[in-house]
Amino acid sequence: MPHYDYDKDYPFAAFITNLGKYNEGALVGEWVKFPTTAEELKKVFERIGIGAKDDFGQNYEEWFIIDYDCYVDGLYDLLGEYANLDELNYLASKLDDMSQDEYKRFQAAMKIGDHTGSIQELINLTENLDCYNVYSNIHDHDDLGRYYIEELDAIQVPEHLRNYIDYEAYGRDIALEESGQFTDLGYVRDTGRASRGSIESPLHKRNKNFWTKVQSRIWQPTLPMIWTSFSGSTTRSMPLSTRRNMRRRKKSTRI
Repeated sequence: MPHYDYDKDYPFAAFITNLGKYNEGALVGEWVKFPTTAEELKKVFERIGIGAKDDFGQNYEEWFIIDYDCYVDGLYDLLGEYANLDELNYLASKLDDMSQDEYKRFQAAMKIGDHTGSIQELINLTENLDCYNVYSNIHDHDDLGRYYIEELDAIQVPEHLRNYIDYEAYGRDIALEESGQFTDLGYVRDTGRASRGSIESPLHKRNKNFWTKVQSRIWQPTLPMIWTSFSGSTTRSMPLSTRRNMRRRKKSTRI
């Protein structure tokens, strides 16, 4: 397991809320740490009333994610209220299984914006971390030029001529050529070997049963996806920034 921010032992948590109760004016939800299990999530849904009946005999079947507590730098803004629980759980499991070096590569790839358009892309990213090189001690073009010439011997320069080399200009050319970027983690480059395909690894295929187990043990028929329509409109009319700025929970609800 890598070292998460604030010494947490999990990458993120989601505040899962009963949508029916929310529409009635009550905020009924619970923080869930990820990764979790089908059994743990089933108990959470029972406690927040998912599967119970309202005053009209209708089941509370709809829920949504109102907020996240995230301890992976740069990940919070990539998690949405429409997130699929199975994908969230799989991503958290992949993060937990990383070494510190793999975790560093993952964060570096996020900082340069590679494969961060969806949770599925983030999962795909975890499967391709060997496609990223991170140079922690290189922070600008001058550092990059010196590294290539002095450490990698990219150009054979006699010792007595090295003071005449424009390392910054050479480093700028190198960064442009390999599309590298400078971040607070150092210089990052994608070697170009990253897979652009599906995230359907054998582990992910097995993990698809996670959400199915939760659903089948709580209610029938199958629960619709997150944020279904209500009261003649749909929660999609509520911007994510509005949801996240509400912050209606009290400190006592935090994990």
